[in-house]
Amino acid sequence: MTLLSNNWNDVNSFTSSFNMTNRSAVTTFYRTAIMGGKNIAFPQPSGYTVSQDFGTDGGVHNFLRYIENWGGDTLNYKGSVISMYYSRQANSIFKCCTTVYSPPTRGYNFDVEFLQPNLLPPRTPLFRDVNTTGFTQLLLPNQ
Repeated sequence: MTLLSNNWNDVNSFTSSFNMTNRSAVTTFYRTAIMGGKNIAFPQPSGYTVSQDFGTDGGVHNFLRYIENWGGDTLNYKGSVISMYYSRQANSIFKCCTTVYSPPTRGYNFDVEFLQPNLLPPRTPLFRDVNTTGFTQLLLPNQ
């Protein structure tokens, strides 16, 4: 899930697709629940100097993605984050920091209102009884 700041303009993604200087973010607030997938991790290659996150999906702190230069501004996120499956889109090698974006100061917090059914957003599915019978994701080579 890519989060954009209040300063985002779609024109900047075309005119500055390889230059972060024209994609500056500002402090922004989000309050939402996000469910998505993550990349399949792979081992770090030997003989190369790579970041500690190389070969991973970037970790939970990078589940929410960015494409702007945050330059010390804060992304305040209050909600819930759920990883349900392996992603089939946006699943390339994790690239940290100055290659694609400059990370924000992360103000991530779980929204405790998700723990109270009467405070959930409208149309949130509710279950009285869940019987776990199994869950399988099929990853086929032609998909």
